[in-house]
Amino acid sequence: MKKLTKFLTSASIGISMSSVIFLIKDYVYDSAMKEHEIFTIMIAVFVPLFAVGTLLSVLLSKKIDRQKLLTFGLLFSGIFIILLTYLNIYHLQMLMPLMKTNSITLAVMWIARIMGGLTGLFIGISFGAAVKNSVLHYILLVLFAAGIFALGRFMPELISYEPVLYTAGGLSLACALLNSYIETEKKKNE
Repeated sequence: MKKLTKFLTSASIGISMSSVIFLIKDYVYDSAMKEHEIFTIMIAVFVPLFAVGTLLSVLLSKKIDRQKLLTFGLLFSGIFIILLTYLNIYHLQMLMPLMKTNSITLAVMWIARIMGGLTGLFIGISFGAAVKNSVLHYILLVLFAAGIFALGRFMPELISYEPVLYTAGGLSLACALLNSYIETEKKKNE
């Protein structure tokens, strides 16, 4: 069970990181009415906060259990990926039908910037907490990230972005629950 959880956690971190960097670009670009700067700004916020999250998890792992940091990072990165996917211009138009389209486009752009940055922070925390896993898990992380990149580049007409992004968020949430379960079982056995 523990090896399966480590495998799924590595896959989840790789898929989450790659989907935010590579897939959300086109998805947010389409949902923000083809605003060109939205992705550049989102990644400009994502990358430094990813580095901060990684650094924080490495520094905090001496005070806080690595398993708790991993669960915390996976939980919130999953939540933010799902919210980032759901809050596009079409869903916001349904939630706020009296708002102008330009106002909703601006709201989507700000949501993407903020959520992209926060997602980067929490993916960085989970990535930094998973640093002590074996080399096989790093290879899996890179393979899943490369697979999502290839999927986003070569098959966007075949598969919609939404199911892949919802799957990435759901996988992060499931891995957070699995890691939490392992943590409670470990405490029971001690």
